[in-house]
Amino acid sequence: IDPYAIDRVEVLRGGGAVQYGSDAIGGTLNILTKAPSFAIEDQGKSIGKVLGKIMSENMEYSGRLEMEHIGQKAWIYTGLSVKKFGDIHAGGDLGILTPTGYKEISSDLKIAKKIGNSSLLTGGLQYLKQSQVPLYHEINNSNFTTYQFDPQQRYFSYLKLNKSFSSKLFNRLKWMICYQGSSEVRIKQRQVESDLLKDQDKVHTFGTSLELISKPIKSWNISTAIEIYHDQVNSSTQVTEANTEVKTYIRGLYPDDSKSTNYAISSLHRFTLSDITISAGLRYNLIHLNIKDSFFGSTNIQPSALIGNLGIVYSLNPNLRLVTTIGSAFRAPNINDVSSFGMADFRYEIPNFSLDPERSINFDAGIKTKFEDLEFSLHSYLIKINGLIANEFSNYNGLDSIEGLQVYHKNNINEAILKGLEAEGVLRLKSKYSIHANLVYTYGKNLSKNEPMRRIPPLYGRLGIVSTFQKGLNFRVDWMFGGRQLRLSAGDINDTRIAEGGTPGWQVINLTSSLMVGNHQIKLGLQNLFNKAYRVHGSGVDGIGRSVWVSLTGTLSN
Repeated sequence: IDPYAIDRVEVLRGGGAVQYGSDAIGGTLNILTKAPSFAIEDQGKSIGKVLGKIMSENMEYSGRLEMEHIGQKAWIYTGLSVKKFGDIHAGGDLGILTPTGYKEISSDLKIAKKIGNSSLLTGGLQYLKQSQVPLYHEINNSNFTTYQFDPQQRYFSYLKLNKSFSSKLFNRLKWMICYQGSSEVRIKQRQVESDLLKDQDKVHTFGTSLELISKPIKSWNISTAIEIYHDQVNSSTQVTEANTEVKTYIRGLYPDDSKSTNYAISSLHRFTLSDITISAGLRYNLIHLNIKDSFFGSTNIQPSALIGNLGIVYSLNPNLRLVTTIGSAFRAPNINDVSSFGMADFRYEIPNFSLDPERSINFDAGIKTKFEDLEFSLHSYLIKINGLIANEFSNYNGLDSIEGLQVYHKNNINEAILKGLEAEGVLRLKSKYSIHANLVYTYGKNLSKNEPMRRIPPLYGRLGIVSTFQKGLNFRVDWMFGGRQLRLSAGDINDTRIAEGGTPGWQVINLTSSLMVGNHQIKLGLQNLFNKAYRVHGSGVDGIGRSVWVSLTGTLSN
């Protein structure tokens, strides 16, 4: 997703499965593009924007063109981004990470049209393509001489109708139809003398949803929705024999023409009673997996789940609120879980067609304060997961390893818990200065294996000071840190992305400033001021060292 096309990102804490379905167990990121706006006057206006960004050591060259037209009844927004990323110059004495550079091009279009006084029709298109993207950690660890994604592509299109009614039971209707396609080609070779593999996976997703908003009484809002999503996966592998041009096609990472259909119905309610707001909801999901596997046999799987949630917000006063929720969530096994066959990270995976959904119970509680000069929130949570899908040792045709990799398959073998604390706040000092801070602690344990869950992040935090002056000038200093992570699962220990013994703690300081000159903006950044060597836990690359970047944005309107 092109960051330049994003208007804002909403973080929804807690289990969001009642509203969003499978996979929304521990929280949801809602990524929103620019919302339509319409002119009040008879004459509309057009806005053009051009952006350019460069980073030292040739690590980035980016550019974007945008155009927006605002009319009384119609709105159009479109953009085109082109980017070239060079190899990362890491902090400390880690040097240049080769290869880590790649290219990217993306475009987006969004159109909205008012129909009468009660309807809004919105359509959107998105396209993004990345070329020659290397998998650095596999090449760096000498597992492969070549391993790159070329290309990675994503298409997305949708049409959405939002219609209002005067009825309380039929207050508003939302209908949406969409298509998303993704294509990925992986080119990999272990040694120069070995076979060259070219994997290609294509996923086509068609979806539609219908949502009815009702307001029987002033204090009661109801959202009732029906959703259907259908995935089709096409997968194949082309093998070029070493030192020849002989090509053959074999089964891909997934069985070709595998299908998954997701049916769901949900009902969400919100009651407002004086100082208390109560949210409650139910969702039923049925997923039909149709796997056509010439190697392991075809199968049909139909996992289902009925889940619900209950949340209470209590306003002690206008500046202080208490929040608590309890709910259930699930993650249905997908085509990747049940049918993956081949190399994946440090293992060789074989299929398992007998998987059930992961299920969880979520609890969270928090406090939120908001004053003129201070905003603060503190949240705690606990997630108990049953039937966690995880890798376990297996064998294939009597062999426990293939091409030097241990054979695994996925299974519902584990119970686990996740718990943690999240705190964030803003303190405004007079009119020119403000302090921003956040702190996150996460603890995860696989109860069945009596070991940590995989890739649990360490204590993480950020402290920033912002200075805002007249004439559109501001400065920001950010201190970011990550604690040591020595609690490793067996999978973490085998993961080449994690250092032996665990990930060291780190801290970096970044400086940024911006200046508005009329409708134009200049931004300047200095990353990793003290050139510290660091790596975010679980990442396949080290962090960027001391570097400078500058961006210019020009805006014209009429």
